[in-house]
Amino acid sequence: MNNDPNQKIPLIGAILTGDITEVRHILSTGADVDANNSGYTVLYRAISAHHEDACKVVRVLLEAGADPNKKQGTPYSETTPLGLAVGDNLTSIVELLLKGGANVDSAYALHIAAKRGNPEILRMLIEHGGNVRLAEPDHALEELPIDVFEFSLAYRRSRSERFLDEETIQQVREMLAVQPI
Repeated sequence: MNNDPNQKIPLIGAILTGDITEVRHILSTGADVDANNSGYTVLYRAISAHHEDACKVVRVLLEAGADPNKKQGTPYSETTPLGLAVGDNLTSIVELLLKGGANVDSAYALHIAAKRGNPEILRMLIEHGGNVRLAEPDHALEELPIDVFEFSLAYRRSRSERFLDEETIQQVREMLAVQPI
């Protein structure tokens, strides 16, 4: 007996291998495009697979009606596909998810993008309604995205880690600057 949880939902097996043809075939047979496997949907699994065809698989799933806003994980560790893609700096997948209807109505994605310092992802999130004035309410300090970025920058500099070049740092600071009301 195969106890691999990914084999219980054939669609996940095809997604994890990046087999676009098989993904399309399984979807054409009526497979649930939002099937849940151990707390994670197939869209989330496609993003987390990190293989070269992940972007193609995500596109196919979104075209088939996958919900880009469905929360994933456990009650103690929930996120959305957008949160995962932002956290993993997957710019192309972030773009697909936003075009596919992913909501940027919470501070989480913007805070993660600020922490990562990816100006392209930040720009996309802001253009799709990300609010740089919105503090992350799940954290005790309720920091704004600019605070998260500056902390991350200072932390990495203290460890002598190369984080971003000065031009990118300035670009991110300008994007996250909170203008007085």
